[in-house]
Amino acid sequence: MLGLSTHVRGYYESPIGLLEVRGSERGIFSITFTDEEKEDAGVHEILHPCMDQLHAYFGGSQMDFHSLPLAIQSTDFQLLVWEHLITIPYGKTKTYGEIAKEIGHPAAVRAVGTAVGRNSLSLLIPCHRVLPASGEVGEYAHGAWRKEWLLNHEKQHQSDA
Repeated sequence: MLGLSTHVRGYYESPIGLLEVRGSERGIFSITFTDEEKEDAGVHEILHPCMDQLHAYFGGSQMDFHSLPLAIQSTDFQLLVWEHLITIPYGKTKTYGEIAKEIGHPAAVRAVGTAVGRNSLSLLIPCHRVLPASGEVGEYAHGAWRKEWLLNHEKQHQSDA
C-alpha cells in the first residue's frame, strides 16, 4: 500500500505521442504529453484503470473519464471551469465565451482561457473541446495538431457509442 504522499507515474503510448500519467492513492493529478524518454518502471496498479480507459478512448469506445478518481489541485475558479469542461459532450465543442456565460461569468472569457490552459489533466478534463470564437482549432498546450487530431477522433467515433 502506498503512503498518502507517495506519487507514482506511468506512461501510455498514444497514437499522438507519449502520455505521462501521475497519481497517488487520492487519484490522478496529472496527465500530459511528454517528449521525454519513457522510464521503464512498469505501471503501478493505481494507474491501471486510467491506462485501461486511455486505451479505450484512443480505440474509440471510451467517451468520458468520469469514473476515475481525480486529485485536482486548483483555484476555485479553475475548478469551476474544469468541472464545466467535463460536461462538454464527446465529439462536441464550446467556445471560451460560451463557457464564461454558462458558469455565470460572461466577462471572464480571458480568465476561462487561462484556466483551460492550466489544466493538468489533459483528456480527462477535455480542454481540447474548447475553441476560440472564430471556430478555428486555436491553441492547445500540447500542440494545435494534437487538438485537431483529438477533435477529429471524437467526431469519427461519436456515432459508435
